[in-house]
Amino acid sequence: MTYLPTSVRFLLMLLAVMLVTPGLGSPAQGVGSAAQGIASDAVTGGFAAEPPRYVLDAVTDDSGVLTAQERESLEDAIRDLREARGIDLYVVYTRTFDSWDGQAWAEETFSRAGLGEGDVLLAVAVESRRYGYMEQTELSAEDVTSVMTRDVQPHLRDGEWAQAGVAAAEGLDVRFPWLLFGGIWAGVLGVVGGGWGWVWRWDRRSRRKRESTLLAERQTLAGRVVRLDEQLDALRQEQAFAEADLSRGDVERLRNQTQEAARHADDLHRHLAEVPSEPGRRPPVTAQFRTAERALRSAEESADYAQFIIDAELERLRDARQLRGEPTLLDDQAQALADAQVRATDLRSLTDASSAQRPLWLQQRLLALAGSAGTRLESSQEALERARPLATSQPGNAGAFWRRSRENLAEALADLDRLADPDGVERAALVPVDEGRERLRGVIEEAERLLAKRPRLIRSSRAVRERDRWRSLDIAPWEQALARATQGITHEPDRDISPEDRLESLGQLAATLHQLNLPWTNLERRIAAARRSRSSSSGSSSGGGGGGSSSSSGGGRF
Repeated sequence: MTYLPTSVRFLLMLLAVMLVTPGLGSPAQGVGSAAQGIASDAVTGGFAAEPPRYVLDAVTDDSGVLTAQERESLEDAIRDLREARGIDLYVVYTRTFDSWDGQAWAEETFSRAGLGEGDVLLAVAVESRRYGYMEQTELSAEDVTSVMTRDVQPHLRDGEWAQAGVAAAEGLDVRFPWLLFGGIWAGVLGVVGGGWGWVWRWDRRSRRKRESTLLAERQTLAGRVVRLDEQLDALRQEQAFAEADLSRGDVERLRNQTQEAARHADDLHRHLAEVPSEPGRRPPVTAQFRTAERALRSAEESADYAQFIIDAELERLRDARQLRGEPTLLDDQAQALADAQVRATDLRSLTDASSAQRPLWLQQRLLALAGSAGTRLESSQEALERARPLATSQPGNAGAFWRRSRENLAEALADLDRLADPDGVERAALVPVDEGRERLRGVIEEAERLLAKRPRLIRSSRAVRERDRWRSLDIAPWEQALARATQGITHEPDRDISPEDRLESLGQLAATLHQLNLPWTNLERRIAAARRSRSSSSGSSSGGGGGGSSSSSGGGRF
């Protein structure tokens, strides 16, 4: 018997461990995708029916099993997956799948919600304890199946709903586990060659790129810290001179607001200290990225609050000092108000005289503009009257009322400018209608394309074993919806119908026709996927064929 040296036997043992360890395979190659769910019996008992969905958020919790903290944790994991791999994961928690099995429910929802390449849907029926998923990515079917059976199912069995979704997100982010096996696998890679080297380099580059983004955001916030500290120092210095220009109440307000801004600035410093200021020897891992991103978001909020307070107080000081130096500014404001009121009266008379020539909805809109301008002029006048008696005794409050008067006057003048151009008001109101008409035209073109292609789709539906179903499907409602949509495009509506009502009508026509397009769009996609699958399986068993993505499905129970 021939005995191998100890070092060779050790390396062979490591190779054997690598080959049998779950989840350590290479990322998907070529065309690979999977959709899998459990085959469920018809749901009985008191469960509410939950048909497949048309609209999905990243996390949809119809069953109410997630806490706010669990939802946030799951959304963070989904965002990490999207940034790292470009994969969008959608997780749906519902009570039951009604009479659907998990696989069919996931496939139908995937189609209805308009999901496609690069998307993954995980659906969980928490009361009937079934789940299903559908994906169309470049991941291999084996990788996705492994994630669902090894990572997701144990959490579902234990009723750990949020952890199941997080496990799916982290499992789909196929990465080589260097933190656990770094030293061992480095030696193995040195023996077996560079096959795994690109995986390590890709993962490291990905995390370094994400780290660079965080460092750039931190650098931006650090610049804001410097400017905020300078402004806070200026605000503190103002307190020493404020007693000469402001009343005691104004000085006390300035002191309190300065302390509040300083508190937010301290929070900014604390949160920013939680984020590294330069790259580490090793790129951060997922948990470190999440901690740093939360700290950056909190730091940004603190900076915004501090900036708002500082800007408001500095403006208040400037206005107070300006009024004390130029008391006639209140007289100038009064004259500007009087001129605006004369203009408003003239425009109202002109609008009333020409109202009969304009559509009813435009008349109402112009009247609303005139009313808005009048209200703002009254508010401006009221603020000015409150500023006058305070100009000497409480310049800080007088300056605040003076600013309010100017702001209301500026808004009133903007309303009057629009009132003076009724044709411009009409054009602006009809812009959304034109956009809605264009969207409907796109849906009509898609329906016409699918109708023309329908005979060919029916012939090709043998590829998905549904030819009889599509041949017998009644298309009369589809054709009727297309006719109504076409009429909605070509028919000129009553001029008195408001733009909002026109837009709603166009939207309803587009939504109805789109829903009738969807089954045929889905059939077209499934036929293409079946053809790619056959082409891939007949080409090379190694899976190294052309790029792109496809989908498949299976069954199971947790």
